[in-house]
Amino acid sequence: MTALPPPQFLSQYLPDAGFQWITMHKTPFTTFEQCVAICGAMTRVGKPLTQSDVTQYIADIFITARAMAGQCGDMEPDKFWHKVASRRTWSYGLQGQDLFDFALRTMAARVTFRHRVRVFHQESNETGDIPPRYRNRDHSIANAAVDDWIATVIHSYGVRSRTRKVYCPDGLTEPSVGWAPIGAYMEAKMAGRTSIQG
Repeated sequence: MTALPPPQFLSQYLPDAGFQWITMHKTPFTTFEQCVAICGAMTRVGKPLTQSDVTQYIADIFITARAMAGQCGDMEPDKFWHKVASRRTWSYGLQGQDLFDFALRTMAARVTFRHRVRVFHQESNETGDIPPRYRNRDHSIANAAVDDWIATVIHSYGVRSRTRKVYCPDGLTEPSVGWAPIGAYMEAKMAGRTSIQG
């Protein structure tokens, strides 16, 4: 199969259903640098990208990560996500740090969406007042895969563990508290550079 030239921006292919890829401050969760690595990996499979494909790719990596969650306590996030990447066709050869970064941003997009659903439901008197996109929390296999990954890490390592904080930072684990997902993302990225032991 011949690799296609990667698209310049990933945002047009990210699934809308169940994710909010823009922060509350109108900043995209994805960056151009990240798009280069992720789009490059996704297009190596030799077919044009679609939202449906990217939804499946996201589901694949989080389903794989969940199955391997027992290894999180024994390795750094970049090594863990490199191992996850090596198990999926689309992400094979992707650097662990790139996939870890994408995973954190995907979790942030998912939790931001869930938070907005909760806010709309709390502030609206009738379902008709809620924009259709926010009437339901779950829309796709990717939504369930991200939620299951977060729940598995919390259940496996405990809410207060260092491992949980590195792999699923505070702001990305519980949408019912006040948080800033991009701040939690940055905190996790910094924590991922230090040992998860302790």
